[in-house]
Amino acid sequence: MEHKILLVDDEVTILSAYSRIFRNKFNMETALGVDEALEAIQFKSKFSVVISDYEMGKVKGIEFLAKVKELSPDTVCIMLTGHADFTVAMDALNEGNVFRFLTKPCDSKVFEKVILDGIKQYELIMADKELAQLKGFLAMCCNCKKIRDGKGEWHTIESYIETHSTAQVSHSYCPDCVKSLYPDIYEEIKEEL
Repeated sequence: MEHKILLVDDEVTILSAYSRIFRNKFNMETALGVDEALEAIQFKSKFSVVISDYEMGKVKGIEFLAKVKELSPDTVCIMLTGHADFTVAMDALNEGNVFRFLTKPCDSKVFEKVILDGIKQYELIMADKELAQLKGFLAMCCNCKKIRDGKGEWHTIESYIETHSTAQVSHSYCPDCVKSLYPDIYEEIKEEL
């Protein structure tokens, strides 16, 4: 899966500079301000990482990233600011919406590493969600073997597994069923089963 990165700033020069630096390294989109960014998050696609400036007019980056978490809870958020204020950094981190905090100007190698760390964090979040989907008890019909999901709807085992994991189901016969269904050929093929 190619991860999409969204860089949000209210300065075109910042967006252009980082777009040029990272154009061959990341699938990066830019948004000029909060409104454009929210539109991209709501209507365009899912972003693995969103990087936001702290100062963007009326809306502070912390408020914007809180909204990002509402719209896309799995997205990893990174704050970028020209204000090296310890209180701002602590507030951003303590609110729980910011994974990393960077100051401008930011060395491109440091910035690249932080983006890669954000992608790894996103992958961990998604892997954890995938594991959580397969934990716990499954309600299964004693007769048809359909599984009831959390909404009370019943699904075939195959569709449930394909919906709740990355596994795909293929069909075959176990040795006991071959013996029961095809007794006349069982002896001939039992070594192949």
